[in-house]
Amino acid sequence: MTSRLFLVRHGAVNVEAAGFCQGAIYGCFDVPLSVSGEAEAKAAAKYLSTEHRIDRVFSSPMARAQFGANCIAKDRNIDVHVEDGFREVDRGHWCGHSWEDIMEKFPGERELFETDLDWKSHGGETYREVRARVLAARDRSLLQEGTTVLVSHNFVTKAIVADAMGVDIPHWSQIDIPTASISLLEFDKDGSVRIKYTGFKPPNDLATQADQGSGG
Repeated sequence: MTSRLFLVRHGAVNVEAAGFCQGAIYGCFDVPLSVSGEAEAKAAAKYLSTEHRIDRVFSSPMARAQFGANCIAKDRNIDVHVEDGFREVDRGHWCGHSWEDIMEKFPGERELFETDLDWKSHGGETYREVRARVLAARDRSLLQEGTTVLVSHNFVTKAIVADAMGVDIPHWSQIDIPTASISLLEFDKDGSVRIKYTGFKPPNDLATQADQGSGG
């Protein structure tokens, strides 16, 4: 049995939200895609439309991911399965604040979060918790025979790609997952995995550099 898994990050969010800590839907605003972000998501769907077979499409529960998942699924007449395990990082009381505000209102917290993998006094998740949640959802939902697409977020995609690469959390920053990019992994029944490509972003005419929000 071979499982092919396409990992798609959502498109860019609107410019107003791009400078703010977004994270998971719980305790935070569910930010929309920009016009260019929608064009990015449609470009990813168009690229995947050339796939002979897609058996199932999964999505994060957040609207910015579901838009892209629905674009991929609609022409194939298949349902989108929303899986809570693929939500983005819960950022706790940082949600809705700009990164500049976080540094001013919660001094030292971001540095602690990035350097201490067990620190979570902001009320959110650690990257270790995110990795465990995402990989459990992967094993539960994605490793089925055939071809599966997951549309989700930056750190969700990184957790799965990094596990395939054997890269630990402190080195996740080395993995580039642009908005609306596509990564392809293949899993064999013996548990081995092949990384076909990561972070490929299909071109589109509307995306602009100013629109590339860093949201999850």
